[in-house]
Amino acid sequence: MFYDQLISLCNRDGVKPTPLIRELGFSAGNIKRWENGATVNSDILIAVAEHFKVSTDYLLTGKEKNISENKLTQNEHEMLEVFQNFSDREQVKIIGRMEEWLEFKHQREAIAQKQRIVGVQVARRTDGKFVKEPVTAEEMEKIKALPEDTDY
Repeated sequence: MFYDQLISLCNRDGVKPTPLIRELGFSAGNIKRWENGATVNSDILIAVAEHFKVSTDYLLTGKEKNISENKLTQNEHEMLEVFQNFSDREQVKIIGRMEEWLEFKHQREAIAQKQRIVGVQVARRTDGKFVKEPVTAEEMEKIKALPEDTDY
């Protein structure tokens, strides 16, 4: 697979494999061995990956590994740049604070979920008109918990 990927990338960039391997500081005799299925040395693998700006996974399998860290948003990149300016101890404190914020966020979401409107209660006013009032999830649970009225 490495050989096929090497040839494909060379064709893509319009370079010849032999001069490239020599330019990277390795023996061009390796190319024939790779064509015949020999494994590639890790130093060569890394050098070729860096040259073509692809992952070693791609060179070995033809597929990029789907790791979320490789697909960071601009905000995540900026956050990491700032984060790297702190000492290890400070970074641990920052992580702890972020975990506290996340827990607080989950608590707020749980409260909002309980307050989510799940139904409508209809009642008749004393003047004979009907009114509709929203019912939250929390109120609905209270209604469901009421004992059944058996007096008909």
